[in-house]
This record gives sequence, C-alpha cells and structure tokens, in this order.
Amino acid sequence: MCGVKPADSKSNNHRAFTLIELLVVIAIIAILAARLLQALSGAKARAQGIDCVNNLKQLGLATAMYVGDNQEISNERGLAPGGWVDDDQSLNLANPVLKEDTRYLISLPIATLPLLGKYGGINPGGFKCPVDLRTATVVNSGIPATYPAIRSYSMNCYVGTVLGDILRQGAYHVLHKTTDDRNLSDTFVFIEESGWTIDEGFVCWFVGSPDGNTWDNYPGAYQGKTKGVSFADGHCSIRKWEKDAAENANLKVPPPGGDPTDGATDSDYPWLKTYGRVVTYTAKPNAGGAPAKRIGRTSAWPAPICNNFNSNHF
Repeated sequence: MCGVKPADSKSNNHRAFTLIELLVVIAIIAILAARLLQALSGAKARAQGIDCVNNLKQLGLATAMYVGDNQEISNERGLAPGGWVDDDQSLNLANPVLKEDTRYLISLPIATLPLLGKYGGINPGGFKCPVDLRTATVVNSGIPATYPAIRSYSMNCYVGTVLGDILRQGAYHVLHKTTDDRNLSDTFVFIEESGWTIDEGFVCWFVGSPDGNTWDNYPGAYQGKTKGVSFADGHCSIRKWEKDAAENANLKVPPPGGDPTDGATDSDYPWLKTYGRVVTYTAKPNAGGAPAKRIGRTSAWPAPICNNFNSNHF
C-alpha cells in the first residue's frame, strides 16, 4: 500500500539563538550605541564651543566699535557702574538682581550706562557661555524666584584702565589704547571666569603681582577643561586648561581644601601671565608724560598691586 512519506521532523525545527549568542549581539549593540552617544555628545560640545566663541567674537566687535568711536581708547573694564558692564556676579550678593537682570548688561543704570550696550545690537545672551548653568535667587514680595545668571565673561584687568588706576603705577604696561602696542594678537581681552570667583566685569588672576605666582580669580572652563578667550586683535580661540585652572574652574563655591596659591609650578598660571599682561617699560614715563621705551614681557620696575581698585575699567 502506497502511503505518504512522513515529513522529516528535523526539517521543521528552527534553530534558536543560544544564550551566549544573544549576549554577544547585545554587547555589540551596546558598543555601537555607546559610540553613537559619544559622537553625539562630542558634536554637542563642539556646537556649544562654537556658540561660546561666537559670543566672544560679538563682544570683540562691539569693543572694536567703541574703540573706533573713542580715539582708539579702550572702554573701561568695570568696577560697576560705568564699566563695560554694570552687573555683579558675586557669590552671596546683597542685591542679587544685579546677577540676573540683563538690563545691567545693556541699559542700566541710566546715569552710567554699560559702555558696550549700544553697540551692534548685542543680545544679552551673548554675555554668557551656553554651558554656564549658574543661577541667582531673587525675593519679590517675600516669594523667592530663581533665574539664570547673566554673564560668564570677564575682561583682562590689564586692558582699558583709566588714568590714576593702580595698575598703571606698576611694572606692566596697561593696554589703554590699541595704538599702545603692536602685539594685540598676544593679549587676551575677554575670558570665561570661574563661577566661584566671578564678580565685577574684570578678572585679576593674581594677588599682589603677577610675579607673585599666587592665584586670585580663576578662569572658567564650562566645557570640560576648556574655555573661550578673545584677543585684542579680534581673533578668538579655545584654550584647554591643564592643572590648577582645570581643577578649580568649574567650582561654584570655594574648594574645601582652600584656594591653591602656588602658580609657579602650574602650566595654566604662566599662560595668563604671558597673554594677560602687555609690554613693560625700561623706565617710568618722564615728567611730561612721554612713555619710555618698551621692551616686551619682562619686569622692569616694581610690580603692581591688584586689590582695592579705586577706578572704573574697560
């Protein structure tokens, strides 16, 4: 009797993945996902870095317009009011409105307007690094409210001081006019400042004298260990910190162990000394006010004292 040959049972069996094979597939997917996230994170960081440099570029352009309108004289770096900005980003500020109200960057106080406010239609957001997440708490009618801090950038204390400023009495020549020095590409103007040292509109990174190698204000590094910086000739760049600045730049409060003081063995402090100060004189100006010959970046007469400023600055 002819019959139908039974189907081979083995032909209908579908081979399943083993546990090891599943784990291998999952591991490969995880590796690919991690690499993709890393690439996306890197792209985001680069985009934020570009935004930061663009902000600094806009501040540089506004500064150039101010200088062009004022016989090449740099605008004052601020103690507020009357400097390039009139806000205050200090910790535990008595009047926190100064820390969060963008009008103090552009249009307040009316009697002593911020010097860059009218130039180039500057967006208030351009005074702040996009990665700076600091806040200020303001109490209105007994109700506290939290707002973003409005500024991340500060100006080099050796740029734009007025006559009588204490830094003008020291060894290092202050960049008061753009015609004062030919090394504009080697002098930084704006730089990110650390959240725990930023206050008025300028950054003074040393105590007493740059040659004292003692830290005071710290540069910022809101994007990992890097920060944006603009120079007197208009170009901007990203600087990566390596030691003390990298370790303390992103703090919001003073470090528990105290402020590091020795900058002599630190690679970051010398960078600020080199690009923060301008040129020096071989001798003090004569009685008629004519400057003496300048000789590069060396100390020729007693160093300045960087505290108790009694005048406004660019």
